[in-house]
Amino acid sequence: MLCFFWPAYLSIKAMQEKEEGYDKQWLTYFMIFGFFHVLESFYPSLLTEHTFYTLIKLFVLFWCFLPQSKGAEKVYTLGIEKVLKMAGAAEDSKKTE
Repeated sequence: MLCFFWPAYLSIKAMQEKEEGYDKQWLTYFMIFGFFHVLESFYPSLLTEHTFYTLIKLFVLFWCFLPQSKGAEKVYTLGIEKVLKMAGAAEDSKKTE
């Protein structure tokens, strides 16, 4: 619950204040949060058979939303942005053919 309600509050607060860069932080955080939920729906054994999964998930989500670490921005910069650029390059090459 803490990994949802506190970030939801902070993202609403960021939208109201219109701070620069916060949109990327919180959109990326909720993409990661959603990824965990989709993963759990496809593999429910993660919650029961893998002892440390919940603890690892908690630490990853905390790291992503804490303002000191800005982990969600790092995930975006190091992972998601590169994938989007590759997909955009592949799409552009299809358009030129």
